[in-house]
Order: sequence, then structure tokens, then C-alpha cells
Amino acid sequence: MPFVADGWALRRTSILSLVTRDGILDVWAEPAGAPPYPDLRRHAVRMRVGGVAVLVAAIDDLIAIKRRADRPKDLAAIEDLEAIRRLGG
Repeated sequence: MPFVADGWALRRTSILSLVTRDGILDVWAEPAGAPPYPDLRRHAVRMRVGGVAVLVAAIDDLIAIKRRADRPKDLAAIEDLEAIRRLGG
């Protein structure tokens, strides 16, 4: 079924898995395990992606979200995130 990314559809979608030229991007509206949005935003790290400044969830928040999601691909990513955290990323 075709998906039209308009306001109506996005308000009714809790997760989108988008295929990009750089890989799959999962977009969650309200990820389980995440702190309340104001806290998530306060902990976020500002990065430039393709010349655009974006906020990216902090590593500790990402780890908590991925643990709660409990999907094989999320559990596998936790090791990588923990390694990045140890390196000070």
C-alpha cells in the first residue's frame, strides 16, 4: 500500500522504517524506554548531517530505548553504542 507522508498519516504512525541511500532509518514517534521529550531533548547532541544541524539522542538514551525495544537489531547495536560511549563519543 502506498504511503503518503502527510500530517494526517504521520500523526497516526508510531514507527517508520525508511530505506535511504545510506541504509535503513527507523523513525519512532514515542520510543519505549525513552525519557520524557524535554529530557530527551536536553540530553541530545547537536550534529550536522548533510549540512543541516540536527539533534541526536544521547548514547545513554539510545541504549535505554534499544534495550526496551528488544528487537535483535537493536540488541546488536547496544554493543556498538557502549563502545562509542567508552571512547567518549
